[in-house]
Amino acid sequence: MRYQRTLIPTAEWINTHRPHLFFAGNRVLAPDDRLLAPRTDLPPFDLSLLSVLEWNGVDIQVESMGPQRLAHSVQHYMSLHLSGQQHFDVLLDDDGANEVADLVGVCADETDITITVVHCNYSHEPTPGRRVADLYEVCGRAVRGAKWREYGVEALLRTLYNRAVKWTARNPGQSPYLIGSIDELYRIRERAPQLRPHINTVIAQPGSA
Repeated sequence: MRYQRTLIPTAEWINTHRPHLFFAGNRVLAPDDRLLAPRTDLPPFDLSLLSVLEWNGVDIQVESMGPQRLAHSVQHYMSLHLSGQQHFDVLLDDDGANEVADLVGVCADETDITITVVHCNYSHEPTPGRRVADLYEVCGRAVRGAKWREYGVEALLRTLYNRAVKWTARNPGQSPYLIGSIDELYRIRERAPQLRPHINTVIAQPGSA
Protein backbone atom coordinates (compact mmCIF):
# COMPACT_ATOMS: atom_id res chain seq x y z
CA MET A 1 0.00 0.00 0.00
CA ARG A 2 1.34 3.40 -0.97
CA TYR A 3 0.55 6.49 1.04
CA GLN A 4 0.12 9.87 -0.54
CA ARG A 5 2.03 12.62 1.20
CA THR A 6 0.24 15.91 1.73
CA LEU A 7 2.11 19.12 2.40
CA ILE A 8 0.53 21.43 4.99
CA PRO A 9 1.75 24.96 5.67
CA THR A 10 3.42 25.29 9.06
CA ALA A 11 1.00 28.01 10.19
CA GLU A 12 -1.98 25.80 9.36
CA TRP A 13 -0.50 22.80 11.20
CA ILE A 14 0.23 24.87 14.32
CA ASN A 15 -3.28 26.35 14.32
CA THR A 16 -4.75 22.85 14.06
CA HIS A 17 -2.62 21.10 16.70
CA ARG A 18 -2.26 24.06 19.09
CA PRO A 19 0.99 23.32 20.96
CA HIS A 20 2.16 24.97 24.16
CA LEU A 21 4.65 27.71 23.29
CA PHE A 22 7.29 28.63 25.88
CA PHE A 23 8.82 32.11 25.92
CA ALA A 24 11.49 33.93 27.89
CA GLY A 25 10.63 34.82 31.46
CA ASN A 26 8.81 31.49 32.05
CA ARG A 27 5.80 32.67 30.07
CA VAL A 28 3.63 30.10 28.26
CA LEU A 29 1.07 30.47 25.48
CA ALA A 30 -1.57 27.80 26.09
CA PRO A 31 -3.50 26.03 23.29
CA ASP A 32 -6.57 28.12 24.17
CA ASP A 33 -4.61 31.33 23.43
CA ARG A 34 -4.08 32.26 27.08
CA LEU A 35 -0.73 33.84 27.90
CA LEU A 36 0.37 32.51 31.29
CA ALA A 37 3.00 34.49 33.17
CA PRO A 38 4.48 33.83 36.66
CA ARG A 39 3.68 36.13 39.56
CA THR A 40 7.09 37.66 40.22
CA ASP A 41 5.74 39.45 43.28
CA LEU A 42 5.15 36.13 45.06
CA PRO A 43 8.00 34.36 46.89
CA PRO A 44 8.83 30.89 45.51
CA PHE A 45 8.29 29.32 48.94
CA ASP A 46 6.64 30.38 52.18
CA LEU A 47 9.60 30.61 54.56
CA SER A 48 7.27 30.39 57.56
CA LEU A 49 6.84 26.71 56.70
CA LEU A 50 10.50 26.04 57.52
CA SER A 51 11.44 24.97 61.05
CA VAL A 52 14.96 24.75 62.42
CA LEU A 53 15.34 21.69 64.67
CA GLU A 54 18.09 21.02 67.18
CA TRP A 55 18.81 17.39 66.19
CA ASN A 56 20.17 16.68 69.66
CA GLY A 57 21.50 13.13 69.96
CA VAL A 58 21.12 12.47 66.22
CA ASP A 59 23.84 11.21 63.90
CA ILE A 60 22.75 13.24 60.87
CA GLN A 61 24.42 10.74 58.55
CA VAL A 62 22.10 7.94 59.75
CA GLU A 63 18.72 8.23 58.03
CA SER A 64 16.77 5.06 58.79
CA MET A 65 15.90 3.69 62.22
CA GLY A 66 15.24 0.18 60.87
CA PRO A 67 13.49 -2.57 62.82
CA GLN A 68 16.00 -1.91 65.65
CA ARG A 69 14.50 1.59 66.11
CA LEU A 70 17.88 3.31 66.13
CA ALA A 71 17.41 6.25 68.46
CA HIS A 72 20.20 8.30 66.84
CA SER A 73 18.63 8.20 63.35
CA VAL A 74 16.93 11.08 61.54
CA GLN A 75 13.79 9.00 61.05
CA HIS A 76 13.45 8.10 64.73
CA TYR A 77 13.98 11.73 65.77
CA MET A 78 11.24 12.87 63.38
CA SER A 79 8.82 10.23 64.64
CA LEU A 80 9.20 11.57 68.18
CA HIS A 81 9.15 15.20 67.10
CA LEU A 82 5.98 14.93 65.01
CA SER A 83 4.07 12.74 67.47
CA GLY A 84 4.83 15.37 70.11
CA GLN A 85 3.51 18.14 67.86
CA GLN A 86 0.26 16.58 66.62
CA HIS A 87 -2.13 13.70 67.15
CA PHE A 88 -1.96 10.55 65.05
CA ASP A 89 -4.31 7.58 65.16
CA VAL A 90 -1.67 5.69 63.22
CA LEU A 91 2.02 6.48 62.69
CA LEU A 92 3.73 4.02 60.40
CA ASP A 93 7.35 3.26 59.47
CA ASP A 94 7.15 2.80 55.69
CA ASP A 95 10.87 3.18 55.00
CA GLY A 96 12.07 0.93 52.19
CA ALA A 97 12.01 0.33 48.45
CA ASN A 98 8.97 1.87 46.72
CA GLU A 99 7.96 3.58 49.95
CA VAL A 100 5.11 6.04 50.23
CA ALA A 101 7.37 7.95 52.62
CA ASP A 102 9.76 7.24 55.49
CA LEU A 103 6.97 7.96 57.96
CA VAL A 104 3.23 8.22 57.37
CA GLY A 105 0.83 9.58 59.97
CA VAL A 106 -2.94 9.19 59.75
CA CYS A 107 -5.59 11.01 61.76
CA ALA A 108 -9.34 10.72 61.20
CA ASP A 109 -12.34 12.31 62.93
CA GLU A 110 -16.04 12.39 62.10
CA THR A 111 -15.65 14.47 58.93
CA ASP A 112 -12.00 14.58 57.82
CA ILE A 113 -8.98 12.40 57.30
CA THR A 114 -5.49 13.90 57.35
CA ILE A 115 -2.46 12.00 56.12
CA THR A 116 1.01 13.36 56.83
CA VAL A 117 3.80 11.94 54.66
CA VAL A 118 7.31 12.53 55.97
CA HIS A 119 10.38 12.28 53.74
CA CYS A 120 13.68 12.07 55.63
CA ASN A 121 17.19 12.23 54.26
CA TYR A 122 20.63 11.82 55.79
CA SER A 123 23.40 14.40 55.50
CA HIS A 124 26.27 13.72 53.11
CA GLU A 125 28.67 15.25 55.61
CA PRO A 126 28.92 14.95 59.43
CA THR A 127 28.13 18.64 59.88
CA PRO A 128 25.41 20.83 58.33
CA GLY A 129 26.57 22.74 55.28
CA ARG A 130 23.66 24.04 53.23
CA ARG A 131 24.57 21.60 50.48
CA VAL A 132 22.34 21.71 47.43
CA ALA A 133 22.71 17.94 46.89
CA ASP A 134 21.26 17.19 50.34
CA LEU A 135 18.21 19.34 49.71
CA TYR A 136 17.62 18.17 46.14
CA GLU A 137 17.45 14.52 47.18
CA VAL A 138 14.76 14.94 49.80
CA CYS A 139 12.79 17.43 47.70
CA GLY A 140 12.89 14.95 44.83
CA ARG A 141 11.26 12.33 47.03
CA ALA A 142 8.55 14.79 48.00
CA VAL A 143 7.88 15.58 44.34
CA ARG A 144 7.56 11.87 43.50
CA GLY A 145 5.23 11.45 46.46
CA ALA A 146 2.89 14.12 45.11
CA LYS A 147 1.31 11.42 42.94
CA TRP A 148 -0.80 10.34 45.93
CA ARG A 149 -2.76 13.57 45.68
CA GLU A 150 -3.88 12.35 42.26
CA TYR A 151 -4.33 8.68 43.16
CA GLY A 152 -6.35 9.56 46.26
CA VAL A 153 -6.42 8.70 49.93
CA GLU A 154 -8.09 5.31 49.46
CA ALA A 155 -5.30 4.09 47.17
CA LEU A 156 -2.68 5.47 49.57
CA LEU A 157 -4.22 3.70 52.57
CA ARG A 158 -4.55 0.44 50.67
CA THR A 159 -0.88 0.64 49.68
CA LEU A 160 0.18 1.39 53.26
CA TYR A 161 -1.85 -1.52 54.58
CA ASN A 162 -0.33 -4.00 52.12
CA ARG A 163 3.20 -2.70 52.67
CA ALA A 164 2.79 -2.95 56.46
CA VAL A 165 1.78 -6.60 56.13
CA LYS A 166 4.92 -7.30 54.06
CA TRP A 167 7.09 -5.31 56.49
CA THR A 168 5.91 -7.51 59.36
CA ALA A 169 6.57 -10.66 57.35
CA ARG A 170 10.16 -9.51 56.69
CA ASN A 171 10.74 -8.64 60.35
CA PRO A 172 9.16 -11.32 62.56
CA GLY A 173 8.38 -10.10 66.04
CA GLN A 174 8.63 -6.43 64.98
CA SER A 175 5.93 -3.95 64.01
CA PRO A 176 6.00 -1.01 61.58
CA TYR A 177 3.34 0.72 63.71
CA LEU A 178 4.86 3.36 65.96
CA ILE A 179 1.37 4.51 66.97
CA GLY A 180 -1.79 2.50 66.44
CA SER A 181 -2.11 -0.92 64.86
CA ILE A 182 -3.10 -2.76 61.71
CA ASP A 183 -6.67 -2.98 63.06
CA GLU A 184 -6.84 0.80 63.49
CA LEU A 185 -5.51 1.38 59.97
CA TYR A 186 -8.09 -1.05 58.60
CA ARG A 187 -10.93 0.74 60.40
CA ILE A 188 -9.79 4.08 58.97
CA ARG A 189 -9.59 2.54 55.48
CA GLU A 190 -13.21 1.47 55.77
CA ARG A 191 -14.32 4.99 56.74
CA ALA A 192 -12.11 6.90 54.30
CA PRO A 193 -14.59 7.14 51.37
CA GLN A 194 -16.96 9.16 53.58
CA LEU A 195 -14.30 11.57 54.88
CA ARG A 196 -12.88 14.80 53.48
CA PRO A 197 -9.23 14.10 52.56
CA HIS A 198 -6.15 16.19 53.37
CA ILE A 199 -2.54 15.27 52.55
CA ASN A 200 0.36 17.13 54.17
CA THR A 201 3.99 16.73 53.12
CA VAL A 202 6.94 17.16 55.50
CA ILE A 203 10.62 16.99 54.53
CA ALA A 204 13.47 16.57 57.04
CA GLN A 205 17.10 17.26 56.11
CA PRO A 206 19.54 18.01 58.96
CA GLY A 207 22.45 18.61 56.58
CA SER A 208 20.97 21.67 54.91
CA ALA A 209 20.72 23.91 57.97
